[in-house]
Amino acid sequence: TRDQKGIIWADIRESATARGIGGAISRIDPASEKIEVFTTPPDMAGPASTVDVDGKGYIWASSSRGAIRFDPETHVFKEFLSVTPVDSDGFGNVYGIAADRDGNAWWAEMGIDIIGRADVETGKTSEIRLPPLQEQLDLLSAKERKMNSMTGSDFHTSVPWAQGPRRMGADKTGDI
Repeated sequence: TRDQKGIIWADIRESATARGIGGAISRIDPASEKIEVFTTPPDMAGPASTVDVDGKGYIWASSSRGAIRFDPETHVFKEFLSVTPVDSDGFGNVYGIAADRDGNAWWAEMGIDIIGRADVETGKTSEIRLPPLQEQLDLLSAKERKMNSMTGSDFHTSVPWAQGPRRMGADKTGDI
């Protein structure tokens, strides 16, 4: 993602994992061609899949446990944990993240139909649970529902009634 100053930010989880660390965020300055890497603290989950910049210039990344925020001025990371990181079957994964103009972040827990939210003013997280798609449930018999419920959702497949939030987006100048 590109910030307000034209700096490019990305996660480097694969090379970080190969080095045995949780993950890192990279900063690429197109003007100077300088690349910097900022490693998450050892007790914090590293970036998982998506990076975004909020309206205040902070860098956000989804993580396996929720979201992390990076301050490009102080180089300090802050972690925001998902309220419900896994469902009753032990499945859950964070995928997309979007940061809004007010400095909050929103992330998708696509396999368990949850949108997580980090509130930077309070430092707390909350969630929005998406209801099942009733019109899809209505197409199945009781036996088919039971069978699908036993398999549940995962990263690549989901039950037919799941909404499956995935790629997030936020307007940096409005309330969308």
